[in-house]
Order: sequence, then C-alpha cells, then structure tokens
Amino acid sequence: MDTTDSVTEKAPPERRWLVLAIAFVTYGVSTLLGVLFWFKPIADGDHASGPLLSAPLGLAIYAALSVVLYDWAVRRTREYFAVAFVIGAAQYILVVDLTLRGERGLATAGASAGLILLTWASVALVYRLLAARRSKRQDVRV
Repeated sequence: MDTTDSVTEKAPPERRWLVLAIAFVTYGVSTLLGVLFWFKPIADGDHASGPLLSAPLGLAIYAALSVVLYDWAVRRTREYFAVAFVIGAAQYILVVDLTLRGERGLATAGASAGLILLTWASVALVYRLLAARRSKRQDVRV
C-alpha cells in the first residue's frame, strides 16, 4: 500500500510550498470564520453544569476512543510509531493552543509534552510487541 501523498511528495519544491501555503490560509480562514460565526455563538450560550461522568469513567472512555483510533490507523498504515507520533502531535497542538490562549502555563505544557510522548511511545511499543507475538503464533498454527 502506497501511503505517500502524491500532491506534496512528488511536486517540485516551489509547488509544494504553494500547496502548503494555500492549505495554511484555507485552514486559517475556515477556522477563523467557523469560530467567529458558528462555534463562539454556540459556546457563549452553552455552559457546562459539571462533569457528565465520574473522572475514572471519563478517562476509560477517552482511553478506549484513543486506542480504537490508534488501532484503526495502524491497521491501515502498518506504522506503529508514526501513527503514535501523529496522534500525540495532534494532542500537543491542542496543548500549544491552550498555552497560547493563557489557559495553561509553560511548566504544565512541558509536562503535557512529556506525558503525551511517554504515553504514545508506550502504546506503540506494546502494540508492536503484542502484534509480533500474535503473528508468530499464527505462523506456528499454519
């Protein structure tokens, strides 16, 4: 399975930067307009009255959704650590956003980076080891 992006991978450097610049501007404009005219009006009128679930149950659901996403992506790409990096990087981009908006301090952002890195590296390592063990058992059965 070819997982390369044909638009940016094979394009000349000038075209690649143009594609990235257009994507950046499109993303920025879409996000700005979406936040100003759709998300912010909804958020202004929607105030949480408290947690919907207990912290342990909420964490269990979050972990399950995260691992299901990871499993799905690994099955499509066969790239254990690359998938972990992409998911972790996406989570850290949210941390950067929170930090830049003043909702999280720098020390907390640094701690978040370490925890995210450790968590997803551990997930990738354990998943890879268990997948290798499972494939060895299937080879013995055949």
